[in-house]
Amino acid sequence: MNDGKVVCYLYGYPKNNGYGISFESENYKDAGYMLNSKDDLNFQVERSDSVVYLRN
Repeated sequence: MNDGKVVCYLYGYPKNNGYGISFESENYKDAGYMLNSKDDLNFQVERSDSVVYLRN
């Protein structure tokens, strides 16, 4: 998010798009996540088999 606007939308399988996000949140809804700027999440960057994962 930037100034309250979505700047990135990620969907699909990490091996297909090269990125993956893994985190725990109360905002889990029907196999999807919605991040909120108020969540203040910190991620660790991991690289595996040419895929970049953001994990918290």
